[in-house]
This record gives sequence, C-alpha cells and structure tokens, in this order.
Amino acid sequence: MSCARLLAVCCLIITPSASSAQSNFHDLLPESTAAVLQIQEPGEILQQILTHPVINSAYDTGLYDELLQDAQRAQLETLRNKIQDITGLPWDNAIKQATSGGVHLAFDPPSEGILLVLRGDEVVLDKVFDAVLSVIEPLALLSGNPLKKGEYREGIIGYQIQEIRFAKKAGTLVVTNSRDLGRFVLDQLIDPTTHPTFASNKNYQEATVVSKPQQHTAWFWADAKLLQQNNGLDQLNQAMRQNMLLELLAGGLVNQLAKSPYITATIDFDHQHLKLDFTTAHDAEWIPESRKYFFGEDAQGSAPSLLLPADTIASISMFRDFSPWWLLAPDLYDDDVNEGIAQADTTLSTFFSGKDFGLDILGALEPGAQLVVTDNRFKDDAPQPDIIVPAFAIVGTLQDSETMQAELRRIFINFVGFLNVVSAMEGNPQLDIELVDNKKDRIITTSFIPPLAGQPISIQYNFSPTIIFKDDKIILSSTRLLAETLRDGSHEEETTKRNSNRANWTTNSHLTLLADPLATILQKNREILITNNMLENSTAREEAETQIDSLIAMVQLTNSLDITIKSTSKQLALSFELKFQPDDK
Repeated sequence: MSCARLLAVCCLIITPSASSAQSNFHDLLPESTAAVLQIQEPGEILQQILTHPVINSAYDTGLYDELLQDAQRAQLETLRNKIQDITGLPWDNAIKQATSGGVHLAFDPPSEGILLVLRGDEVVLDKVFDAVLSVIEPLALLSGNPLKKGEYREGIIGYQIQEIRFAKKAGTLVVTNSRDLGRFVLDQLIDPTTHPTFASNKNYQEATVVSKPQQHTAWFWADAKLLQQNNGLDQLNQAMRQNMLLELLAGGLVNQLAKSPYITATIDFDHQHLKLDFTTAHDAEWIPESRKYFFGEDAQGSAPSLLLPADTIASISMFRDFSPWWLLAPDLYDDDVNEGIAQADTTLSTFFSGKDFGLDILGALEPGAQLVVTDNRFKDDAPQPDIIVPAFAIVGTLQDSETMQAELRRIFINFVGFLNVVSAMEGNPQLDIELVDNKKDRIITTSFIPPLAGQPISIQYNFSPTIIFKDDKIILSSTRLLAETLRDGSHEEETTKRNSNRANWTTNSHLTLLADPLATILQKNREILITNNMLENSTAREEAETQIDSLIAMVQLTNSLDITIKSTSKQLALSFELKFQPDDK
C-alpha cells in the first residue's frame, strides 16, 4: 500500500467532519499562501453526512462498496475500531471533539506545499492521533517506507512517511508534504510573531468582509493568479473558442476571472440542500466588445423570469443579445467554428428568403430568451408512442412584432413543408397544418396524420410543432399543448423569489431542473431504458432493472437543481444549489 493511499485512507476517516475556521488560522500561514479552505462545524457536517438519505441510498444500492476496495474498507473499519478503543468514545463523536477547532487546508506555491491543520480538544485529538498512528505505522513498515520520528523544537515530535510530514502541538495537528512549510507553521505555533504571515494579504481581507467564512459550511479563497500561472484561463478560453454553446452559456465569466484579484467559493450543506457559490470581482470595464452580448451595454442585462408550467422538467432563462453574439463570431471562435458558421449563414439565408440570419432574424429579437422542458401529455384519442420525449418550447420577444410576425409565419410554414418532403422521401408520417388567427393571438400548429390501424406509432408522434404570436411574444414549441399552456397561463416565477438571499443582485442566467417530473418521464420510459441497458452493457434483465430503478430512486431523493449567474456592479457569482426531498417524504 503506497503512502499516498495510506494518507488518503486516514483522511477519509477525518475530513468528512471537516473544519471550522479559527480567527488566527491565517497567522500560521506564510505571506505567499495562494489558497485556503475553511470548513465550519465539523461535527455537525459529519452527522449530516452519516444520516443523509442520499448517502444511505448509496449504501443500499452498493455504490459505496463499488467505490472502495475490500482492503480499503477493512482498513477503515480497523481505524474506526481503534479510535473507539483508545478514546472510549464512538468514533464519530471522537472525530467531532478532535476537530472541534476546525480543519483547514492551504496551498503555498513557493514551497509547493499543501497543508492540512486540524484543531480540537487536546486530550481527544492526542488519542485519535495515537489510534491513527497505530494503524498506519505497521502498514508503512510493510510497504517498505517505515515511519520516521524526530524532535523539532520544544519537544515537538515530527513524523514522516516518504514526503508526508506531520506533527502536533497543544491540540493542533499539522500535516504537509513540504518540510519548509511544516517548519513555518510549527514556528508560528510556538511563537505567532516569528514570521510575517498571510493575515496581511489585502485581497484575502477584502474577500472575508464580502463573503464571511463563519456564515458557511465551508469557505474557500484563492489568488486568481493561480489560474493564470497554470494556464487555466487560457485552457478555459480555448474551450470557449471551440464550442458555441459553452461560450453562450458561460463566456462572460472568462474576462472577469482574468481581471479579478481573487476567487472565493462557499459550500452550504445540510439535509435540505447542498449549495456551491463561486464569486469574483466584477467591473463593466473588463468586458470586451465581443462579450457585451452576455451582460448588455450597461453590464446589467437581466434575464426574463423563469417559466414554470405544470410538470416542468427544466427551465432556462438568460439575458443574451443573440445578434451581436452571432455577428461577432470571428472574434469569439476559432477558424473551424467560424467556417461552420459561414456555411450555416449561407444555408440559413436561403431558408429565410435571403434575409441575413444574424442581422435580420436574430436582430429582430429583444435580448433575453426562455426555454422550458416539460413532461409530454397526450389527448385521450391521440396516438401515443412507446418512447415518450419531453415537450419543449422557446419563448422570445420581438422588437417589431407586426412586421416580423408575417415573416416568421411564412418561414414556419416553409419549414413544415420542407419536413414533409424529407419525411416522404424516408417513408415517415406527414404533418398536417392548421392556422388559427384571432384578435388575441395567431397560431400555426401541426400534427402528424394518424397511423392506420395496426401500424406502429413512431417517435414522431411526440411532436406537434407549433408557433404562437401573442402581443410581442413568440412561442415556438414542440407540441401544441405546451404552446397553448404558455400562452394561456401565468407561469413565470421571479428568480429573486427562488434566490432570496441574493435578491439585490441582477440575475443574468438561471437554470432549474426539477426532480419529480424528471423521475416521472424516466418511469414512463423504464422499459426502453432497461432494454438499452441490456443491449449496451450485455447485462441480464434483472441486473438492468435494478440499475434503472436505482437511478430513478436516486433522482426521487432530490427536489431540484438551480444554476444561476448573478452580478452587482462589483461582484459576479456562479451558484449551484441542489435541494433534497424532505426527510419525512
């Protein structure tokens, strides 16, 4: 067993309880520290993890057994038993007391040192340390890398296995891969005035004022230069240049990361949710002309409200000015992507009767768009295919509604005709067209001609492409039912209501994924999923059923996933929040 794996096994037993930020942790670190992680209330986190329904489900489905080999599970069990025997406490309670002062991580580039500091009740920490040592010492000896011991200063005993060094003093355990970094921290523990420290870092101080570590389960800070030094931003920017969708969704983040002096991340976790927030500095002057489409001219472009009709699986709302995004493609993408865009421009120009796609079509839309995906519903007398595909719709706002409605109606009818020609060539069912024009709105809807008795109901019967114009809104939907639902009801939910803790921020983008409707459509397609699993993985039906049912069960343990991009005049935040079902559900 390698020493790295040995240390990882020890961390598995310790770090789930994670850490709490003590006020003087930064006084232990050198000025050159580039990243720190502080996690709050370790005992509470451990309890939340051990009792969480998702974790219990992972045990029940065998996922835990798959992640750890038999030998590793045995080592963990031995270590837990040793902790209980030596401390006289249940192992989780012992870990809680041993880390009650916090577990902290830091990275120091000059020494290439990674530092782990645990603080807690001195008596219990000493006993836990002895338990860990009693397990790893014989394993290290068997691996050919025996544990080395030596005195540093004032009676501090240091230990080393290969490059991993650790020592403890007065309720503090220090683990590092760097001799120089370890000595620095021990010197500071002996005398806090020995060296200048990280506490004077102004960017770190600013970050702690804006995003307070003690208010979160875990708090992370990093000098943004880390990304630049490791070519992280160059790689991210290159990925954007090669992928139009990635650029559209997150391109505006790159320039802010490049200019921001720091990055912070917070984690909040309990039985109700898991939330991860990344925050950087934000300044409108950092936005180049090619990416003003992302934030708007004043850098305060706001996304429309989410659309949340019944049975919503996913909903996306974003502020994007699509015309300049398309027209400025030469500045945003590499040659291969731009060659594809040029070819698409030629095809789309023909399709749109000679109109320029970027200037005339996308330019006719107000910035901002909404996409909603729902469970698919069928009328009682409608053909229902074996495979159920979710319904989806795009909603936008027209700048010159009267002029563009006529143009887009003609384009939609031409598109349906084109589909019918292609379908006829391939022997697929044809679309029938229905036009409804009244004072409130204008509808062009389609439906596939019903199959003859005994004919298979193909996947195409999931669709009844429909376009609706209502006032200045345009709704383009895969089904008539969803289009009419969006037209008739008020399904918007203000994003600030779903993110009340950031109510004063401007929402640039918001995606929500809802678990119950997703589980429903997976259940509807259960037989197809089982069959595909059997064919692709060569599994028996019983095993395939177990895997698919486990997937659906895991989805049902969650409630929703929200991803947002928000900003103020000085900050930009990317947030992920996974909400779980109530424990009593």
